[in-house]
Order: sequence, then C-alpha cells, then structure tokens
Amino acid sequence: MLFNKRFVCVFMSLFLVGVISGQGIAFYETELSTALQIAQKENKSVFVDTYAKWCIPCKKMDKVFRDKSVGKVFNDNFINVKLDMDLPSSKAVKTDYDIIFLPTFMILDPQGRVRYKVDRVLSKDELLMIANLVADPNAYYASDATQIVSSPVVGVGAKKVKDTKPTIYNNTSMVKVSDVKTDGEEKILYVLDGDNASVPPEVLYKEAYFRMELMDGSHHKAAMIYLDSQDDWTSEKNIRFIYDFLTDVNSPLFEFFIENEIMFLEYYEKLQLKITKAHLINQRLYRGLPRPDYEEAVELFKMLDPQSATKKAKQYINTSRSQQ
Repeated sequence: MLFNKRFVCVFMSLFLVGVISGQGIAFYETELSTALQIAQKENKSVFVDTYAKWCIPCKKMDKVFRDKSVGKVFNDNFINVKLDMDLPSSKAVKTDYDIIFLPTFMILDPQGRVRYKVDRVLSKDELLMIANLVADPNAYYASDATQIVSSPVVGVGAKKVKDTKPTIYNNTSMVKVSDVKTDGEEKILYVLDGDNASVPPEVLYKEAYFRMELMDGSHHKAAMIYLDSQDDWTSEKNIRFIYDFLTDVNSPLFEFFIENEIMFLEYYEKLQLKITKAHLINQRLYRGLPRPDYEEAVELFKMLDPQSATKKAKQYINTSRSQQ
C-alpha cells in the first residue's frame, strides 16, 4: 500500500510539470535543474525550448512540435523542457547560456553542457537532423552546427544587460509602433528616426537589446545608432555590446571584431571567439545570397586558415558551380 502511494505521488508530480501533447513532443514545464536531474537518471540529453508568450516566432514552432515524427524521436531520446524566459527562474539560464534571441533551442548533456545550440525558427526536417547529429553521445557542436568542437561547450557566457525594457523618453524622433504585453507588464517599442543626437545613449543601448528579443531584424539598425553615439568602441561595455550584435561578416561590427580580436580575448574565451567567427563566416559562405565570388571566398577562408584559403576557395567555387 505504501508503494502505491509513493507511485501515485511520483506520477502526479511528473504530470503536474509535464505537457500532454498527444503525438507531438511532450514537454516538461519545470526548472532546468529538475529536467537535468531526470536526464541523469534516464541517461538522456535534454532538449530545451526557450520562449516567451509575446514571441511570435516562438509560436510558429508549436506546429512543428506537434508533428508525430518529431514527437516520436524527441520523446524517445530526450528529456524535453520548455522555459519561459520572462519568469524569474529563467534569469540564470539566460545569463549562463547566453540566450539572446528567442526562440533559442539547445541540446544539453545530463551535466548541463551545451551539445548543440541554435537561435532561429526550425523546420521539422531541421529538428530531426539535429536529433540525428547528437545521436553520438560524444558529439558536441558549435552554434547551428557550423563547426564541430572537440570538447563540450560549457554554458557560461558573457553577462547580458538584465533589464532590456527601454526607458520611455519624451522626444519627437521616437515614434510608437506597438505595445507588447507580458505578464501584465507593458513593454513599449519605439522606432528611432531622424535626429537621435538628443536621445540619451542608455536609451539607445536598451532599445537595441529590446529589438533583438523581438527578432524582427530592426536590431541591426538600432545597434549602429547606439554605436554612432559612442566615441570609444573599446570600452568593456561596448566590446560586449558589439559581440552580442555580431550577425553578419559584411558589417562594421565584424570588421572591428577582426581588427581587435586580441581585445575581445580579455572578456571571452579563445574557443568562444573561434566558434563565433567560424559561424559567421560559414553563414556568409553557405547561406548568403548572392554567394561570394572567388575573391571574397579567399578572404573569408583566410580568416579561418590563411595557408589553405586559396585551395578551399577554389573548391568552394567549383562546388557552387556544380550545384547551379
């Protein structure tokens, strides 16, 4: 009788934190530490979906998560957990794992080390591909699987600004375009247009981070508006800001990063910088449109390995032509 009571208690505790999803992915809605404890007992990796109720791209993933084939693979092989990033309990996760964009998806080993991390909307086929990539328990990948690394990527990164809600500033160059409500708190989004010289830099700084969370592409312009207000890009605050907004090799931020890589080493691990650089270069080579020509390809490969750049550029061009 005592055994039955314990069984019922355990079952009910799991039911309360779990999401019954029919044929799709069954998520636990609990703290990450609890999911890791379950993963250690079952010797499984953890699939983490970070989201917010106001995040439109996050909602697009619901249909993918309900797919029968996706549910089968992830329920059989992972402990699946959804983390609402607006909850106080998620603040440590946001800091430790460098969660910038939503949604961000991670595969963690039972000890909480990153095996795979990607911060964009995924298709069904991409999710299944990721599950296949990490089927090898010894495989640890960099962000978006652009480069495999030889050791686990520990989920500890640079600290982010804690409050990304922009200060409301009474200036005619700010035009209100939308309200986003989350847990009863109203966040106000502004478009900065016209003369921004009279807008305090701290407002521009917070605006850039807020736009980054919305994932509508406007954060690129907002970041440059903030940096234009700065006389010194080499302060610790601005170095970390530039690193957070590195998304394109064809940008002033990436040029500054390449020219001052030693400076970035004061705040970031060498492996972390190597992964970031490789990720951005591979995005330009294999996802950029139009594709780089031979001269650009040589310059990109030089950033990774100067000695083999010419050879790899020729191979890249030949492969690109054969695929056309």
